[in-house]
Amino acid sequence: MNQTTGERVTVALRVQDPVSRAGVASQLRTRPEVKVIDWDEPDSPQVVVVVLDVLDDGALRV
Repeated sequence: MNQTTGERVTVALRVQDPVSRAGVASQLRTRPEVKVIDWDEPDSPQVVVVVLDVLDDGALRV
């Protein structure tokens, strides 16, 4: 991902279990162009990453 402006993309995670959340967050944090934010931060994320084990009706409502 090449960004010429130097701005970071804000990413919020929606993950079912803490182990998966930690793994995805640790991978994203290695990227200088990505800033992982908490879901409940006042600023809206530019991207939301959803990690699921099973795609069911409850997951579709996220």
